[in-house]
Amino acid sequence: MKPVKIFFYAIGGLLPASLLFLIISLAYSSFQTISAQNTLQKLKEVQGSTEAQKRQYEEWQKIGETYKAFQTEFLLKSEKLNSFRQDIQLIARQNGFGAVNMNNKINSLPFTDVLNITFTIELAGSYRSIKRFIFEIENKKEMIIFKKIQLNKRQNTQLVDARLTMEVYFVY
Repeated sequence: MKPVKIFFYAIGGLLPASLLFLIISLAYSSFQTISAQNTLQKLKEVQGSTEAQKRQYEEWQKIGETYKAFQTEFLLKSEKLNSFRQDIQLIARQNGFGAVNMNNKINSLPFTDVLNITFTIELAGSYRSIKRFIFEIENKKEMIIFKKIQLNKRQNTQLVDARLTMEVYFVY
């Protein structure tokens, strides 16, 4: 074979091989670009997710602050239990009642530092004085919930027997 023919065969063989290498190289480069874009997209998603989690965490922190403010304003300290009982007795006296029969049951709310105390108060008097007594207790700043109010009118008198059940929340 002549050296010129060998040269053309070699060039003819190298040209398709070069083209094949160029195509493979472009495909690989394209694949790397797509992979890099996918990785960038995933990083942006993770960053967005992280920012969302950060905002959610900040919102949870605000809930804690709000809860503390609620505790301070509306829940009584547990050491104020006797003082609260005395306030109820004072309101009763101011509304014309003598000694008030008052019992309480203490329940601890699970996973909190809050006590739910159910008070049962029994008193007798006019309907108006009982209504005023309830109204004064309801208007206290603390969170007091009347759960049950039973009124029974006595025979042949203007007196009413009242049995009031209310819940009060204390924090310890």
